[in-house]
Amino acid sequence: MSQDTITRSQKPGQTIITTKATSGDVDQSLEVVWEALAQVREELLPEGEPIYDAQWDEITTAMGWITEALGIDPMDTEVSDRGTSC
Repeated sequence: MSQDTITRSQKPGQTIITTKATSGDVDQSLEVVWEALAQVREELLPEGEPIYDAQWDEITTAMGWITEALGIDPMDTEVSDRGTSC
């Protein structure tokens, strides 16, 4: 997915994320990424379309692996809920 794709789907002035990243805060950084991914899911990968659902599954699986590699249990973090609720 290109940056142009994301930009074209946004309305002028639309905010993708509301959380600010804080240096060294891994949980908050994950929150920022999940917020952006939730927007991608909503705008570019509509739920219920098999091809998009498969892509979303790949994205959330990769995020789970990244979270585990950081030593965080993906099921214990509130940010991981964004992957299953979007």
